[in-house]
Amino acid sequence: MIYEIVGNEGVKQNGIYKVYNNDKWMHIMSILDIKKMIPVPEGVYQRIDFKLLEDFKYKDLFEKEYKFCLSIKAKILLKAEKIYEKQKVMGIVRKANCHFEILENAMLEWSKKTCTNPSILVK
Repeated sequence: MIYEIVGNEGVKQNGIYKVYNNDKWMHIMSILDIKKMIPVPEGVYQRIDFKLLEDFKYKDLFEKEYKFCLSIKAKILLKAEKIYEKQKVMGIVRKANCHFEILENAMLEWSKKTCTNPSILVK
């Protein structure tokens, strides 16, 4: 869960909240579902410049989510590696998980057809 802790004054009508303690709430902003990660080749994605976002609410939410993820970056990466390695070693794709090998092969096939420099895909 990606969340922020707010007091009673920070609770908004359409938000999703969970009790944190007597006078604080956990405002759930989104979910980072690592088991559904997909491979994306270099050059087919771009960074988002938050300063260019025009919708203030969306920009605010995006910045909060990004800051939260940065604060637990090591934990996220460790968990992602653990899920990935376990699937690769055991060969078992758990329910609701992406099948990483199939996705990687599909990404490589797609990249061979569309990428001018496929050597950047293999690391």
